[in-house]
Amino acid sequence: MFAERLKQLRKEKGITQVELAQIIRVERSSVGKYEGKSRIIPSDDVKQRIAEYFNVSIDYLLGRTEVRMSEQTQKPTVKDDGLDNELVNLLVDLSPSEVQRVRDFVAGLKASRKE
Repeated sequence: MFAERLKQLRKEKGITQVELAQIIRVERSSVGKYEGKSRIIPSDDVKQRIAEYFNVSIDYLLGRTEVRMSEQTQKPTVKDDGLDNELVNLLVDLSPSEVQRVRDFVAGLKASRKE
């Protein structure tokens, strides 16, 4: 399960194995092994860096839960663009038409502030 979750999260972020390896401070080949058929599970320290980078729990990474981050440990953080992780996580699984509806709604909110 770890291999599938890691690959899915990496692809959602749109980063390569090389980029992820640099972020979590391991060799690229290690990321390949984590995602590959060898089913190698990284050390606790590396799992923690992965979980922090993707804003998920270690339990989610290991397939123990379907909830990406427990409410107790989730801390919305404001990104440079002003969006917090909680809001971004809400948008991840939306269809393209649902995303457009959200955009239209936000545009409407902004327009109503100007009036």
